[in-house]
Amino acid sequence: MHTCWLDVRCQTEHGSWVRAVCWHPNGKFVLSVSEDRSMRVWEVATGGCVRKVMDAHQHFVTALAVHEKQLIVATGGVDNLVSVWECR
Repeated sequence: MHTCWLDVRCQTEHGSWVRAVCWHPNGKFVLSVSEDRSMRVWEVATGGCVRKVMDAHQHFVTALAVHEKQLIVATGGVDNLVSVWECR
């Protein structure tokens, strides 16, 4: 599947502006964060949202980073917090 679906899916399924998008190192997933305070994990092969973390922050989520060797994701937001998530 071509990855152009990402722009359309992210903008329609997130409740607000998407602020950051990042590829997972295994190439099978894309992660996104939004002003709707959520983080979502998208499966590239199907274009479907496979994990949704609502209220990841108390305000807009604006930053996203994925560790290239460990199953760890970090998010940052307007609430001046950094959250570290373990991917499973």
